[in-house]
Amino acid sequence: MSVQEDPVQREIHQDWANREYIEVITSSIKKIADFLNSFDMSCRSRLATLNEKLTALERRIEYIEARVSLALRLTHVVHAPRAPLDSIKGYVSSSGRQASRRRQSLLPLYHSPVFLSSSVGI
Repeated sequence: MSVQEDPVQREIHQDWANREYIEVITSSIKKIADFLNSFDMSCRSRLATLNEKLTALERRIEYIEARVSLALRLTHVVHAPRAPLDSIKGYVSSSGRQASRRRQSLLPLYHSPVFLSSSVGI
């Protein structure tokens, strides 16, 4: 009987070894899948952040292009020589009140016949 138990025990040990091997492989596959899922989420998050930043930069570029275009149109409409730096220093400040006053002081320029005729296409 001990002769028959020996092959049976070997078969049982081999079966347990195979099960452990399968468990290791299954566990490794699960770890790889978890890593790939977390990597996918991380990449999507980073791409979304980059997309938001690019969109904001595109908006800023469009705004700056519009401002430059307006400034070029205004310089062509007014045909005024450039003022020396000393005369425009009063217009450069960080104060909100002074900026508001500057804008209000420039409003008559925008309503002048020269500006209106060129901006409306008269």
